[in-house]
Amino acid sequence: MSEFDEYFADGFDDLTRTMGETVVYRPRSGGSRTLTGIVNRDPPQVLTSAGDYVLPTLTVTVHANVLTGILASEIDAGDKIDVAIKPGATRESRTIFSITSFDGGVTTLSVR
Repeated sequence: MSEFDEYFADGFDDLTRTMGETVVYRPRSGGSRTLTGIVNRDPPQVLTSAGDYVLPTLTVTVHANVLTGILASEIDAGDKIDVAIKPGATRESRTIFSITSFDGGVTTLSVR
């Protein structure tokens, strides 16, 4: 991790303390991890590897860490994340369909 990534991750800690929500990462291979992430319920369109634009239901940003977040390299087709679709609602299991970004010590996932 670069020095910038470390500083950004420290700033992201502050952001998750004030704006973070509990999400549960469920790899297709089994198990789960309860994490704190930032949920964007009004995300921009995402360009898929096939060249199509898709509007995700939401994006979730978490630390890029195998213990306290999700590494981009961990994501496999079929992985899910439990997240509240509306603020304060009960979490629902949703499919992760792409990695939007993975830099600055954080991973952003597009979710349907």
